[in-house]
Amino acid sequence: MRSSFLTLFLLSSALSFSQDVPSIKFGKISESNFASKTYPIDTSAAAIVLSDIGSTQVKGNDKSSVSLEFKHHRRIHVLKNSGYGIGTIEIPLYKNGDLEERLSDLKASTYNLENGKIVETKLNVKSGVFGDKIDRNRVIKKFT
Repeated sequence: MRSSFLTLFLLSSALSFSQDVPSIKFGKISESNFASKTYPIDTSAAAIVLSDIGSTQVKGNDKSSVSLEFKHHRRIHVLKNSGYGIGTIEIPLYKNGDLEERLSDLKASTYNLENGKIVETKLNVKSGVFGDKIDRNRVIKKFT
Protein backbone atom coordinates (compact mmCIF):
# COMPACT_ATOMS: atom_id res chain seq x y z
CA MET A 1 0.00 0.00 0.00
CA ARG A 2 2.79 2.39 0.93
CA SER A 3 4.72 1.77 -2.32
CA SER A 4 1.61 2.32 -4.47
CA PHE A 5 0.94 5.62 -2.66
CA LEU A 6 4.55 6.68 -3.23
CA THR A 7 4.33 5.78 -6.93
CA LEU A 8 1.06 7.70 -7.30
CA PHE A 9 2.60 10.70 -5.51
CA LEU A 10 5.69 10.70 -7.74
CA LEU A 11 3.63 10.44 -10.93
CA SER A 12 1.30 13.24 -9.89
CA SER A 13 4.21 15.49 -8.92
CA ALA A 14 5.95 14.83 -12.25
CA LEU A 15 2.79 15.81 -14.11
CA SER A 16 2.33 18.95 -12.05
CA PHE A 17 5.82 20.18 -12.99
CA SER A 18 5.47 19.48 -16.70
CA GLN A 19 5.61 22.50 -18.95
CA ASP A 20 3.13 23.77 -21.48
CA VAL A 21 3.91 23.74 -25.19
CA PRO A 22 5.53 27.09 -26.06
CA SER A 23 3.42 29.57 -28.00
CA ILE A 24 6.38 30.95 -29.99
CA LYS A 25 6.73 29.22 -33.36
CA PHE A 26 9.67 29.30 -35.76
CA GLY A 27 9.09 31.76 -38.60
CA LYS A 28 6.05 33.45 -37.04
CA ILE A 29 7.28 37.05 -36.83
CA SER A 30 5.16 40.21 -36.69
CA GLU A 31 5.99 43.89 -36.81
CA SER A 32 5.28 44.11 -33.07
CA ASN A 33 8.40 41.97 -32.48
CA PHE A 34 10.46 44.96 -33.68
CA ALA A 35 8.62 47.58 -31.61
CA SER A 36 10.86 47.75 -28.55
CA LYS A 37 14.17 49.54 -28.97
CA THR A 38 15.23 49.16 -25.33
CA TYR A 39 14.62 46.64 -22.60
CA PRO A 40 12.95 48.29 -19.57
CA ILE A 41 14.77 46.16 -16.98
CA ASP A 42 18.20 46.92 -18.50
CA THR A 43 18.14 49.90 -20.85
CA SER A 44 21.78 49.31 -21.79
CA ALA A 45 21.12 45.74 -23.04
CA ALA A 46 22.47 45.15 -26.54
CA ALA A 47 20.22 42.12 -27.18
CA ILE A 48 17.34 40.27 -25.56
CA VAL A 49 16.78 36.52 -25.57
CA LEU A 50 13.01 36.36 -26.09
CA SER A 51 12.77 32.58 -25.89
CA ASP A 52 15.13 29.65 -25.42
CA ILE A 53 13.23 26.38 -25.56
CA GLY A 54 14.54 22.84 -25.94
CA SER A 55 13.20 19.31 -25.90
CA THR A 56 14.73 15.86 -26.16
CA GLN A 57 13.16 12.64 -27.44
CA VAL A 58 14.40 9.08 -27.79
CA LYS A 59 13.68 7.86 -31.32
CA GLY A 60 14.45 4.80 -33.39
CA ASN A 61 16.99 5.24 -36.14
CA ASP A 62 17.93 3.49 -39.40
CA LYS A 63 20.72 1.52 -37.68
CA SER A 64 18.26 -0.62 -35.66
CA SER A 65 19.12 1.36 -32.58
CA VAL A 66 17.91 4.49 -30.82
CA SER A 67 19.01 8.09 -31.07
CA LEU A 68 18.50 11.14 -28.91
CA GLU A 69 16.84 13.91 -30.87
CA PHE A 70 17.33 17.37 -29.39
CA LYS A 71 15.25 20.26 -30.68
CA HIS A 72 16.20 23.78 -29.73
CA HIS A 73 14.40 27.02 -30.55
CA ARG A 74 15.95 30.34 -29.63
CA ARG A 75 14.62 33.78 -30.53
CA ILE A 76 16.88 36.80 -30.00
CA HIS A 77 16.09 40.48 -30.52
CA VAL A 78 19.30 42.39 -31.28
CA LEU A 79 18.89 46.01 -30.19
CA LYS A 80 22.36 47.38 -30.92
CA ASN A 81 25.30 46.43 -33.15
CA SER A 82 27.21 45.31 -30.05
CA GLY A 83 24.57 42.59 -29.53
CA TYR A 84 25.39 40.68 -32.73
CA GLY A 85 27.65 38.29 -30.81
CA ILE A 86 24.72 36.81 -28.91
CA GLY A 87 23.39 35.63 -32.27
CA THR A 88 26.36 33.31 -32.75
CA ILE A 89 25.19 29.81 -31.90
CA GLU A 90 27.63 27.05 -30.88
CA ILE A 91 26.61 23.39 -30.86
CA PRO A 92 29.07 20.90 -29.32
CA LEU A 93 29.16 17.44 -30.92
CA TYR A 94 30.90 14.29 -29.70
CA LYS A 95 32.84 11.79 -31.83
CA ASN A 96 34.38 8.45 -30.88
CA GLY A 97 35.83 6.47 -33.78
CA ASP A 98 33.05 5.72 -36.27
CA LEU A 99 30.35 6.87 -33.85
CA GLU A 100 29.60 10.56 -34.01
CA GLU A 101 26.80 12.95 -33.28
CA ARG A 102 25.34 14.74 -36.29
CA LEU A 103 23.75 18.10 -36.79
CA SER A 104 20.78 17.69 -39.13
CA ASP A 105 17.62 19.52 -40.13
CA LEU A 106 19.07 22.87 -39.09
CA LYS A 107 16.84 25.88 -39.78
CA ALA A 108 17.90 29.42 -38.92
CA SER A 109 16.72 32.79 -40.17
CA THR A 110 17.39 36.45 -39.55
CA TYR A 111 14.49 38.88 -39.75
CA ASN A 112 14.80 42.61 -40.36
CA LEU A 113 12.19 45.34 -40.64
CA GLU A 114 12.91 47.26 -43.85
CA ASN A 115 10.55 50.01 -45.04
CA GLY A 116 7.76 48.62 -42.87
CA LYS A 117 8.08 45.08 -44.25
CA ILE A 118 9.59 42.01 -42.61
CA VAL A 119 12.50 40.63 -44.65
CA GLU A 120 13.69 37.08 -43.92
CA THR A 121 17.24 35.92 -44.63
CA LYS A 122 17.56 32.14 -44.32
CA LEU A 123 20.81 30.53 -43.22
CA ASN A 124 22.59 28.68 -46.02
CA VAL A 125 23.53 25.53 -44.11
CA LYS A 126 26.20 24.47 -46.61
CA SER A 127 28.18 27.70 -46.47
CA GLY A 128 27.03 29.26 -43.19
CA VAL A 129 27.85 26.51 -40.67
CA PHE A 130 31.46 26.18 -39.58
CA GLY A 131 33.21 23.52 -37.53
CA ASP A 132 36.04 23.93 -35.03
CA LYS A 133 37.84 20.83 -33.81
CA ILE A 134 38.36 21.04 -30.05
CA ASP A 135 40.14 17.70 -29.60
CA ARG A 136 39.96 14.21 -31.12
CA ASN A 137 36.51 13.60 -29.64
CA ARG A 138 34.84 17.00 -29.77
CA VAL A 139 33.80 19.39 -32.51
CA ILE A 140 31.85 22.64 -32.22
CA LYS A 141 29.53 23.67 -35.06
CA LYS A 142 28.95 27.43 -35.27
CA PHE A 143 26.66 29.73 -37.20
CA THR A 144 25.39 33.28 -36.88
